[in-house]
Amino acid sequence: MNITMMNTKFLKTLLFLTITSFLISCDKDYTSTGTDLVGDGHYAFEPTSYSIQAATRKTGIMASNNLETNALGVYKNTVFGTTTANFVSQAQLASVAPTIDLTTEIVNSRAIDSVVLYIPYFVNSTVVTNTDGSHTYTLDSIYGDKSHKIDLGVYENKYFLAEKSISTNLQEKQDFYTDQDPIFDSNKGIKLNDDTNTNENTQFQFSEKEYKLTTAAVGTTAATTTYIAPGMRLHLNKAFFNSLLFQASSTTNLANNVNFMQAFKGLYFKSQQLGTNQVMALMNFAKGNITTYYHEATSTTDATKLNKSIVINLTGNTVNLFDETNTGSLGSYLDGDSDKLVLKGHSGAVAYLDISDATLTEIQNNVKNKHWLINEANLVFNIHTDMANADKEPNRIYLYDVNSKRPIADYSSDITTSNITNYAKSVYGGIIKKDANGKGLSYKIRVTNYIKNIVKNDSTIAQLRNSKTIGKLGLSVCQAIANSSMNKVKSVPAYSSWLVATPAERGLYYFPKNSVMNPLGTVLWGTGTNVAEDKKVKLQIYYTKPE
Repeated sequence: MNITMMNTKFLKTLLFLTITSFLISCDKDYTSTGTDLVGDGHYAFEPTSYSIQAATRKTGIMASNNLETNALGVYKNTVFGTTTANFVSQAQLASVAPTIDLTTEIVNSRAIDSVVLYIPYFVNSTVVTNTDGSHTYTLDSIYGDKSHKIDLGVYENKYFLAEKSISTNLQEKQDFYTDQDPIFDSNKGIKLNDDTNTNENTQFQFSEKEYKLTTAAVGTTAATTTYIAPGMRLHLNKAFFNSLLFQASSTTNLANNVNFMQAFKGLYFKSQQLGTNQVMALMNFAKGNITTYYHEATSTTDATKLNKSIVINLTGNTVNLFDETNTGSLGSYLDGDSDKLVLKGHSGAVAYLDISDATLTEIQNNVKNKHWLINEANLVFNIHTDMANADKEPNRIYLYDVNSKRPIADYSSDITTSNITNYAKSVYGGIIKKDANGKGLSYKIRVTNYIKNIVKNDSTIAQLRNSKTIGKLGLSVCQAIANSSMNKVKSVPAYSSWLVATPAERGLYYFPKNSVMNPLGTVLWGTGTNVAEDKKVKLQIYYTKPE
């Protein structure tokens, strides 16, 4: 009995000490980690909203070499005007030093059957297989009317895409820019897609139909049918490739790709508008190739024909070229109009955002002195009514740190993935929110870790600002969320208004590669006095406050 009473008393004491210790520990954690994220819910609290500064900034001419996806065609944006996109790519042998027999008998027996350029299109992941073995595809990354056609020319490129810059004694990479189409146009060779079938040149269409290739039955060998996914498939000039591949100089030219890229500097794709037609495709040209199909005698003593091929890949340096006619109202957005923010891809525009020192100091005081917990912080952008008639809107926007030219912490810490293109990092966000009719309403980007990292710092906000630890944020359209690279501007922008351009602000001269790759744009409500309060750009923070 005494033992039982002692055990009961001991357990009560132990329980009291444990609870007391837990409460003290919780209080300590609460006090010292006021910036910690508490769950994912908002605990039914309305967010606290803060105003920020924001302004549109035109990027100017951008470096556009070696992009992961490139545009080709003509696209008329109802808000921003018309863009014509051309493309240049180097080319390399898939296998160097192919055996080219130059003996008279073999040369006389050799003939090129066809030279075929093939570049697959982006297609929707849902592919329907029909009962006859064929497939039905839906094209992805097509802008404008996919039933429209363009005048497409594929030319020999005669302007070498250098790897290193001569102006820096080959110490830095050579950049090529969006406005350099005249250089390549004036250095083009013969037109290579000169087939009599106008669907391959002057009446070209980005078709979603697959290609069906058949071979006839020969003896005991059955006929075959091969299906090739939708893509640009053009027949090129046979005489040109005969001269390139099968002449006496070919042995040296084909010995390695260094020699080959000097002999053949690649292809120049030039698109021209047909009437009012407008269609543009984003393509991964690096998946393309040129295949020369030919036959020749087996040997000097055996006239039996052998079918052979030489494959040239569209790999090496590339550049995307744009001719942009801003017949829309882009220019008016760049004259200090704080009521609207413009994000435009290619050589377009971004927005610069700034959270004031007073706002950050207030948030820091809430956390450190009032012991408020930050559950979640977001930047919210509402889409302007100017976009009401836009035929296509950017699916995603991207927030980055201007000073460091790097993504913010919330981007880096988000490891969410998705099978849907450009939907990874969904917690970080920036994905368009649409209404029931499919029109864009808003974008929201998570900045929880970004804010936490600022306010938990022991330095004052002014000290952090002076040390460039905090600074302006940049906002752009986004083509591929996994790509956080930055591209160089050709010339230093001469900005006015609240942002003064100085060499010290290095981030001023670089903008996201994501933006260069995206042909779209959007208009957001800004922070001006004419903007309704519920439409303005806001920093929204969900707090948990101690009672």
